[in-house]
Amino acid sequence: MNRFFAFTALLLTLLTGAPVLSADLQKGEDALKNKDFVTAAKEFKPLAEQGEALAQFYLGVLYFDGKGVPQDDKAAFKWYMLAAEQEVVEAQTYIGHMHYSGRGTSRDHIAAARWYTRAAVQGFAEAQRSLGALYEYGKGVNRYDKVAVMWYTRAAEQGDAAAQTSLGKMYQTARGVPRNDKAALKWFKLAANQGNAIAQMLLGSLYREGKGVARDFEASAKWYSRAADQGEDEAQYYLGAAYFYGIGVPQNHAVAIKWYSLAAERGNAEAQFFLGAMYRLGIGIKKDLTAAVKWYTKAAEQWHSLSLMALADMYSRGEGVSQSDVTAEKMYGFAAQTFDFAAKSGDVKAEFMLGKLYDNGQGVPQDSKVAANWYALAAEHGHAEAQALLGLKYFEGNGVAKDYTNALMWWEISVALNNKSVVELRDGLAREMSEGDRNRAQKLAREWIKQHSP
Repeated sequence: MNRFFAFTALLLTLLTGAPVLSADLQKGEDALKNKDFVTAAKEFKPLAEQGEALAQFYLGVLYFDGKGVPQDDKAAFKWYMLAAEQEVVEAQTYIGHMHYSGRGTSRDHIAAARWYTRAAVQGFAEAQRSLGALYEYGKGVNRYDKVAVMWYTRAAEQGDAAAQTSLGKMYQTARGVPRNDKAALKWFKLAANQGNAIAQMLLGSLYREGKGVARDFEASAKWYSRAADQGEDEAQYYLGAAYFYGIGVPQNHAVAIKWYSLAAERGNAEAQFFLGAMYRLGIGIKKDLTAAVKWYTKAAEQWHSLSLMALADMYSRGEGVSQSDVTAEKMYGFAAQTFDFAAKSGDVKAEFMLGKLYDNGQGVPQDSKVAANWYALAAEHGHAEAQALLGLKYFEGNGVAKDYTNALMWWEISVALNNKSVVELRDGLAREMSEGDRNRAQKLAREWIKQHSP
């Protein structure tokens, strides 16, 4: 639904095997094959005016695309409608598209659904996929995931790559069907092998995360690369990250910069943040604080929380900008808002960052109790740094009642999750505690780890 169809390519497909109803129609079709659109329009127009359905459809395409005739959405709609009323399924589908987008006619999702349905029941894959999208998003029809899956499936089984991608996403997110990563993998593969960039990107993510398939970073990078080459910004971001960390590809910060830059230019906020960080630190590129501020700002304008934090820090220090505590505090405040929204939705990183902001009084009033509460939520959700800081809160009695048992428990858990920064604190506290208190804390830690193990 987000992109219009490639008309010329479709025309050439339709011409293969199309019935020849007259010599003039054949002349028009031959002209289309030769991309002589002016001649094609001259041949089709009198036929279309006489009621020839295919000529009406072809003429609609030419007007829509502005080939051989002046571009005219209203004229395209007129000729599509005449062909659609004669049951040309392609024309019915394009009438649906035009109603959906409001091109050449009023935007009317109910009318779009009606025309998509008319073509879909005749088996036209593009209409089936488009109708599935209306049911998925509840536009022109009541949202109904199972019906969306039905139409996506019918189109996907005919080889429609976009429908295969959408169907894979439905399996991946358990919408209209039980969650099934292997089924998602199947449909993404079929679409990806047809060159669908979104499917290639999603397939790369399945291999990266090991969902529905054994984790394979090299395969992940391969599919990200194919999608990235087609301009898919999320794939460009992930490919940049792969080169930055050397995961599935040789580590190469210069190549990481390339892919982050491409994604950032396309508006990807994550890529803008990482590109800003690389300019700020001089990783893979000459250090440039002005460029860092530029990219952090672009991401911050999209309410990217970590970019807001980075900008706040730069204003606080006067790095690449004039030092301004007022602006820094403002940026911290914006960051706090984004973290608060995400944290209340269960985002563990946001819970942790919000705890830090309250702990430091950045953008919000300093409040150790509120900080401890956010650390506790993040700690329960498995955030190792939050566990370490919550342990410190219990150790110091800062925002919570002093409790060495809880302090040791959270430090034990944090270390078990590979946070080595608190090993010395943990060992030092364990030596000072009684054997009974130490054993109790360690037992609680073991129980927590067992309960939260996958």
